[in-house]
Amino acid sequence: MSGKIPNLWPDELIVNTDITPKSIMCRQAQVLNERTRGRVQGEVSTRVLGRDFTHTFYLVTPGLDNYRHFLLRVRHSIEQTYPLKVFLLESDDTGKELATEELFYQVLGRVLQDSKTMHIIRSLAAQSE
Repeated sequence: MSGKIPNLWPDELIVNTDITPKSIMCRQAQVLNERTRGRVQGEVSTRVLGRDFTHTFYLVTPGLDNYRHFLLRVRHSIEQTYPLKVFLLESDDTGKELATEELFYQVLGRVLQDSKTMHIIRSLAAQSE
């Protein structure tokens, strides 16, 4: 075969623009960074485990030697983002299954607005000054 090698990919090969669980978590991390003026930062760490993505949200305090506090973990398959599982304890291996993006927003909102979460953020921010 000689000449130019053709493009064999379909025309509709376009990156999906859906909002992913990771992008939702990263946006919340960004808002936390802004609202605390960087004293407490959100960090989303992603790992691939087999055929699943695992995204873990940490509260990080640069002023305290980058102390990291686990907040939650989300796992979903590589092929589809929903249903996904949310893990609220670092040692939890069962998780709560959520079928839709809307349910994920609800659960994530409850975690972020929880009084325990607020207490931890305020304490970390105060100690980091």
